[in-house]
Amino acid sequence: MLIGNKCDLADQREVKTEEATAFAEKQGIAFEETSALDATGVDKSFRIILTEIYRLMSRKTIQPEADGPSLSSGVKVPVDGGNKKQAGKGCC
Repeated sequence: MLIGNKCDLADQREVKTEEATAFAEKQGIAFEETSALDATGVDKSFRIILTEIYRLMSRKTIQPEADGPSLSSGVKVPVDGGNKKQAGKGCC
């Protein structure tokens, strides 16, 4: 998604809306103008992004890697890389 910010400062615009829209269409992505100052377009932009993520994820099935544990296998995966800390030692 392409988001143009500061749409509340139209008099200081550096990229025309038409140019940004054409670029987004050429790239196959959505375009929305926003303003962090007054929140114009912010909610709509998040809805567009979340809707697209949901659409893409609902079309895919998450499959485990052939050489690794799956999320549903019940295998515990250590987040520290499997390194055991020695008792009495500090973290560093």
